[in-house]
Amino acid sequence: MNTKVKKDKIVVNFLTPTHVDVIWQALWSYREDCIPEGYDLGYDEEWSGITTAMAWIMEDLGFSEVSIKKYTNGKDL
Repeated sequence: MNTKVKKDKIVVNFLTPTHVDVIWQALWSYREDCIPEGYDLGYDEEWSGITTAMAWIMEDLGFSEVSIKKYTNGKDL
């Protein structure tokens, strides 16, 4: 476990890119199976909230913007 101080708080880096891959794979499966793109505006808004939250988590964990865009299909969040 990697611990560092960032912006006056302690951040514990316990997620590796492999862990993040597993989480994103599950989220993309949820997107495809339960809230398909373009089917309902509410689904798209839900997906936007999910991807934004994950981007913030990844940013707090020190992932680069390039890494974050990889998981969000290059969309700026």
